[in-house]
Order: sequence, then structure tokens, then C-alpha cells
Amino acid sequence: MNSTEPLMALLAQTERERDEALAAQARTEKQYQAAVTQSEQLLAYRSEYEQRWAAHFKQNCSIEVMHCYQAFTERLAQAVSHQRRAEEHMEQQRESARVLVMSYEMRVASVQKLIERRLNEARLLADRREQKLTDEFAARTQWKPHVSAPNTTYRLEFFSNVLGSEDPADYPIVDVSQFPAESEALGRVTYAVASRLQAMPLLLRNGRLIAAVEDPSRAK
Repeated sequence: MNSTEPLMALLAQTERERDEALAAQARTEKQYQAAVTQSEQLLAYRSEYEQRWAAHFKQNCSIEVMHCYQAFTERLAQAVSHQRRAEEHMEQQRESARVLVMSYEMRVASVQKLIERRLNEARLLADRREQKLTDEFAARTQWKPHVSAPNTTYRLEFFSNVLGSEDPADYPIVDVSQFPAESEALGRVTYAVASRLQAMPLLLRNGRLIAAVEDPSRAK
């Protein structure tokens, strides 16, 4: 499985949650604007009502009418106060929705950056692998003349003898035309030196260079 597949699934889920939060924010904004409009309408109606009755009170007005006016204005004041509380509540809901959307936007951006970093790492790793293959091919091309003929076999020998045997016949035999020599090992010895020693660098193990020689007794 691709290393970015779980992240892509996470991104899709986070984007869905972000979109749902955006839709909820739009609904909350609509409700808030409706509450603001209703508050403005109530205030405008109360102002108009008070102005109309102020002109009426300049004329003769009975006590009963005055009591009705006062009772109605009190109910209007209560309605305005209630609507203001509703408006404040919707404003809080509006702010909560905005914060929630922002948090989802940050999560989406974080996942996108993580995916981008993983893709860059994958590209870098692929480039390194390609460069390694290129280096190995170049190294083998350089060392190819050192292999005298196909299926030529040589005995393996450490430049520093650690096999514990003094008999060259005890060293293993390797076909250097088929053995995948490591590019790092090939780079440790120049072709001129290896040609003089009649040696073929093959491996690096624990800081030691392993090479194949046609006659181990001459390489000591």
C-alpha cells in the first residue's frame, strides 16, 4: 500500500468535516442576520409607536388610554429585550461556528503539508535509488575490462587476512562476471591499483574491503 494512502483518506475525511462545518456556519450566519433584522424591526416599530402617541398625547387623552399605552410599551420593551438576548445568543453561535471552521481549515492544511512532505521524501528516495543504480552501472562499466572473460572464477581474499586460514585453497571461489559487486567497494580502490594487484573489489563488511584475486598467495 502506498504510504500516502492513509493520509489521503484522512484528508478526504477532514475536508468533509470542514465542508460540513462551513455549511453549519452558513446556516448560523443566516439565523444571526435574521435575528439582527428582527431586532431592528422591533426598535423601529417602538420608535414609530412612541412618536405617534406623543403627538396624540398633546391633545386630550383619557386615563384608560394612557394605561393601555403604558402596558403596550412595556410589552414592547420586553419583546425588544428578549430579541436582543436572542441576537446575542446567535452572535455567540456565529463566533463558535467561525472558530470551528478555522480549526478544520488548519487541520486540512496540516494534512496537506504532511502529504506534500511524504511525497517529497518519496521523490527524494526514488532519486537516490536512481542515482545509486547509475553510480553502480558506471562503476561496473569502469571495472568491466578487469574481468578477463565470462565465467572467470577467482578466490575471495581480504586485503587484511581475517579468514583464519593460511592456505589459499581454503578461500571461497566466486565468478566475478556474475557477482554483484558493490559500488562503494569499487570506489575504495582505483582501477590502476586493482589492476596491478590483479584484484576485484566486491564487498565492504564491518569496515573491511573484500576482494577477489586470481592467486591469493600473490596478493599478500
